[in-house]
Amino acid sequence: MHLPDDACFLSISFVKSIFNPHFDTENVILTTRGYDNLEITLIFDDGGHVQAPILHRVYQRYAFYNAVNEVHAKSGFIIIGYVNPYNY
Repeated sequence: MHLPDDACFLSISFVKSIFNPHFDTENVILTTRGYDNLEITLIFDDGGHVQAPILHRVYQRYAFYNAVNEVHAKSGFIIIGYVNPYNY
């Protein structure tokens, strides 16, 4: 996936594990500073190697706010904190 040069990955957060009898699958969120946050489904083989990263969902950035380096996933809900940039 191509992002602008100034995109900075802040964190990778585990969201949930999805049951599949053939593969191990997990959802993670990539938090970026100044851009949208991405939820990706990772499919692993028996050896623990990623077989297919699938873009599952995009959480669009709200206005000019920046995401903070803290994501919580509980009870099916995802909480992503946002703050005003310093110059605002």
